[in-house]
Amino acid sequence: MSEAVERARTAPAVRLTEDWCSIGIGVGLILIAAALFSAGGSIKWLAVAPQKWSHLPDLATQLGQNGLRYGALFLLWATVFGIGLAALGIRLWSFLPAFVVVYGISAALYFLGLWDQSAHYNLEPPLVALGLGLLISNTVGTPEGLLPALRVEFYIKTGIVLLGAGLPLTLIAWAGPVAIVQAAIVSHRSTDRMDRAARARKSPLKTGARGGGRTDYTV
Repeated sequence: MSEAVERARTAPAVRLTEDWCSIGIGVGLILIAAALFSAGGSIKWLAVAPQKWSHLPDLATQLGQNGLRYGALFLLWATVFGIGLAALGIRLWSFLPAFVVVYGISAALYFLGLWDQSAHYNLEPPLVALGLGLLISNTVGTPEGLLPALRVEFYIKTGIVLLGAGLPLTLIAWAGPVAIVQAAIVSHRSTDRMDRAARARKSPLKTGARGGGRTDYTV
């Protein structure tokens, strides 16, 4: 009995990871949505997205009509992501101001992509975001204050969980076993490469000649 107690006491604690936080956020939102639906409500009011626009007054009209919904959507994501990152050791008061900037820039790029002339000028949101990121990183550098909210993998993982909730099993069955195996292989390879890249960034690789006394740190 004493040996079992001692093993339980010295056993390593379960480590909370970004993956588990993403799953918890996604499943929690799904359960809340299911509970509201069963009670006759929904979260459809929060599902707000920009619409096509031609002139700035059109854009101002959209913001005036749906400004409250965009604010509520911000509060939702700031709350759930803030709690998740706080559980991972990131201070909430460091995350929130940075998330305001990230959310604002993301919304601005989203609106820009729905301008009726955006295709003519190649102003697709991913392309503009990539160019903006390259410009900042190669000039002034990424602002330190934004780092707590620049959690791309965390946001993507949460989105994958939510996306899976909208995938009907009939579609999976219709795709057939070949498509499922292909998707599994691609997912495994992609995840493996992401994990290796993350480990390479976080843990410097020590390489040096044996007995030479010199150690190089490469990323």
